[in-house]
Amino acid sequence: MNIEQVLGHHLLDHSFGTLFTLGPIQMNLTKHLLMMWLVSAFSLASLGFAARGQGQAALVLRTGLEALVLYLRDNVVEPLLGHEGHKYLHYFLTLFFFILFCNLAGMLPLDAIPGNPGVSGTATGNVAVTAGLALSTLGLIVFGGVKAQGLLGFLKHFMPIPAGLSPFIALPLGVLLFGIEILGLAVKIFALTIRLFANMIAGHIVILGFFALIFIIGRSGVLLTGPFALFMVTFVNCLELLVAFLQAFIFTLLTAVFVGGVMHHH
Repeated sequence: MNIEQVLGHHLLDHSFGTLFTLGPIQMNLTKHLLMMWLVSAFSLASLGFAARGQGQAALVLRTGLEALVLYLRDNVVEPLLGHEGHKYLHYFLTLFFFILFCNLAGMLPLDAIPGNPGVSGTATGNVAVTAGLALSTLGLIVFGGVKAQGLLGFLKHFMPIPAGLSPFIALPLGVLLFGIEILGLAVKIFALTIRLFANMIAGHIVILGFFALIFIIGRSGVLLTGPFALFMVTFVNCLELLVAFLQAFIFTLLTAVFVGGVMHHH
């Protein structure tokens, strides 16, 4: 068993072909891109069914989703963004459910289906995907800050200079603080990117590692290796299910914290 090949097949992105080219830029249809399309379609279908569907199944799904939506609204978005929070609620709900469904889709054992070309994968285990989500947060930080404080007020947020200082001190201090604040914002976006990416890919590496134990140690004739490895895989899978919800919530919460910080800066 080639563990390096297995890890590469399950964790890395793979291209199925070229969609189009824009000059030197080539846009490919990749495994993670396809998974994001499928997750988006599933999100529209399932959430639309929950909102407008009839019957017992739709009622049960709608009840569960309403509890989740109300929790995010009442305990995350509005406390951090204030009375303006309802205007941005749709973004935070979209962010939460997209990340959650991407995390859960990566746990589906689609590679075990005969004839499957290897389309399964955790899109949020791709640093490019998490970087895109983090940059979306950056865009909302800038948009929300400018809308709430105006362009000048938003720029002052990055130069918290105490009043009463002479221009000779205020100018270099303002430049220094502006650089520190910009660096801090960049660190926040970087932390959002790496936190989600690392947490989602780590669980899959652990699961594949325990699966590899079955083949590696099994060659020595130790019969208890298989059941132990399967037990650990099941345990880590249950833990991954919790992590899928937790990471979607943490990413949404941190986004609300960062956006609320620039909208209500004092």
